[in-house]
Amino acid sequence: MEDLLNHHSGLFALSSGEGDVKALQERALANGAAARLALDVFAVAVRKQIGAYIALMGGVDLLVLLAGSESTVSKSGLERRRD
Repeated sequence: MEDLLNHHSGLFALSSGEGDVKALQERALANGAAARLALDVFAVAVRKQIGAYIALMGGVDLLVLLAGSESTVSKSGLERRRD
């Protein structure tokens, strides 16, 4: 069960076998529906978690994402959408 939860779920399961965000971005750009779904679910989960932390802190003046997140953010749908 531990192996299933730690290595075969999340992005890996949603994308039919890929857990690397950069690889998923490439597959999504090549019209990979499963990769696009995995990135969309990932983006929603991250936005929800960030929103929860902001609510707990009573708001923020600035949000800084680190560890290479800027390349992931711009292509995975984490950016603020203006629909």
